[in-house]
Amino acid sequence: MTLSSRNNNDISYRVHSSDDLQVFEEVGRGGFGIVYRGIIKSSNYEVAIKQIDLETDQSNLIDINKEIQIISDCRLPQITSYYGSFVKNYKLWVIMEYVNGGSIFDLLKSGPISDEKTIASIIKEILLALNYLHSQGKIHRDLKSQNILVNKSGEIKLTDFGVSTQLSSNFSKRNTTVGTPYWMAPEVILNSKHGGHSFKADIWSLGCCCFEMITGKPPLQMDYPPMKALRLISRCQQDKEFINLIKLSEINSSDVIKDFLSCCFVEDPKRRYSAAKLLKHPFINQDLEGTSNLIKQLITRKSQWDLQNKVTIEFRAITDIK
Repeated sequence: MTLSSRNNNDISYRVHSSDDLQVFEEVGRGGFGIVYRGIIKSSNYEVAIKQIDLETDQSNLIDINKEIQIISDCRLPQITSYYGSFVKNYKLWVIMEYVNGGSIFDLLKSGPISDEKTIASIIKEILLALNYLHSQGKIHRDLKSQNILVNKSGEIKLTDFGVSTQLSSNFSKRNTTVGTPYWMAPEVILNSKHGGHSFKADIWSLGCCCFEMITGKPPLQMDYPPMKALRLISRCQQDKEFINLIKLSEINSSDVIKDFLSCCFVEDPKRRYSAAKLLKHPFINQDLEGTSNLIKQLITRKSQWDLQNKVTIEFRAITDIK
């Protein structure tokens, strides 16, 4: 049973059943199931295999199918590629591009990113992805460091569209509160009051990711538990209330990156910068040549940190997944 007929342009990467795959170790898990590393047997191409148990997670099937429809339409280097999906023994298998360097969240475990050009390079790639999505009428709606992946070539990939949505011309705002507390915009938290939220919610979340790269944590996480943070964010309705709340002027960074953040953290979504406009900001529109090597250095730094902290990863072949 295939849930979507739209696959990657390269036919050699298309997957139709588990017979096409060899499955290896678990690499992650979350609200939408367990993710394994695997390969496509015919090409030896490495992929990520997301498995969702339909017997226990039937309520998520609509969301997962929505994710499949969104990612199968996307053709951009900055967005993880989709290679197929099917159901086997009451489990939905979704086959995606495997990104082998971890997430920004993982890389930040070894400390904040001190080089601002590295941050600018990462943020630029995500802005390109958001500009692409927004131009197609799509909102990510759960942008956070865990959903920004890095491969060992230094490329940035946006992933996890499980709560994304497509906007229609007749319904320009979403009325569902979704996201992760520290990365949520005020209008998302107060969606009923503001009549929903639009593309600009992703921009706020992007600012939180940028702040996280500078300091090691998203805004407010070091000082408040999630529900308290939600209440404080929701109260930010006037200009500069949020940047004053997070003491943006006191963080150890340049004026240009602080100005970039202030453009993301505009309380009124109508006045908040778009992805297209932020791509022209001086922080992003600078010479970023060679930054892929700096991003690769972050992966090396994290590997060294793992060794120093005795973090081990178990690699085991999984020969029989039912």
